[in-house]
Amino acid sequence: MSRRTEDPARQLIGHIAELQSRLAHPQHWTEGENTKNAEKLRQLQFELRRRQAQGDSNPLES
Repeated sequence: MSRRTEDPARQLIGHIAELQSRLAHPQHWTEGENTKNAEKLRQLQFELRRRQAQGDSNPLES
C-alpha cells in the first residue's frame, strides 16, 4: 500500500527536523556530537534532494 512507501520519506523528514533542532541548540551537545549531527543532517538533506530530483516533487505524496 502507499502507506509503506510514505514511511521512509516521513522518517527522513523527521530525522532532518530532529537534527535541525539539535543544531539550533548546540549548548546541549558536545562539540563532537554537534559535528556528527551537522554531517548527518548534510547527508539526509542530500538524500531528500536526490529523491526530489528523481521526480518526487513532494516525497510524502503517494
